[in-house]
Amino acid sequence: MPKQVGPIRGIGTIDGNINFYRSEGEYWVRTKPGVDTDRFYSDPAFEGSRRASGFFGRANTLASLIYRYVYTNRRCNALYNLCKKKAIAFKNLGIEDEEVLRSLYAFLASLHCIPISAEDLELYLPGMIREADARKAQKKEKPPIPGKEEFLVLIDEPIDEEAEEFFMNEMDDYNWKAVFNGTFPKDYKIPICFAGHLMAGNRSLGVQTILTRAKEKIIDEWVLME
Repeated sequence: MPKQVGPIRGIGTIDGNINFYRSEGEYWVRTKPGVDTDRFYSDPAFEGSRRASGFFGRANTLASLIYRYVYTNRRCNALYNLCKKKAIAFKNLGIEDEEVLRSLYAFLASLHCIPISAEDLELYLPGMIREADARKAQKKEKPPIPGKEEFLVLIDEPIDEEAEEFFMNEMDDYNWKAVFNGTFPKDYKIPICFAGHLMAGNRSLGVQTILTRAKEKIIDEWVLME
């Protein structure tokens, strides 16, 4: 796994799958694991994964639809997660949505934490299935949100002209910020290419910018020799 070296390091993801990150005080680069979205939904090799993903999403939706009828004072994460696990298991067995909802209702009724009757459930079932279908359609139609990739640049020492030119011409596709991470002379002039991209620091990473006083000039004096 490549290690970031030099006075300029980065944290974030660029070009979709190149991840710059910090771990245990060191900076590294890696490609993001997994496959891209287009390949996942089009490659026949992932047919099983797509089917499992569909079961998982549908099961979570069904669990949420029945769980909303649970008494408010009986709701908790443990109970909700148990409902989701049961729904996923039922869908993996190929059980129809109506039967999944009936089974979840029976489970919750056995715990005396749902106020509706079995007869009420039968009346609600068509509407619950329609809502589940509507949620699924809404997820498919939801367009991706365009946006620039976010990236944090950490700079440890004054940069040269080549680096300035790079930041000026090659970083327009990213939503980037820069932190001058270290100690710099008070009279150090931050290049104009960082205008609008500067951060005073990043506490979560323990980095900050410190400008020190300029060192006093040393004046050599002639000393008369005897």
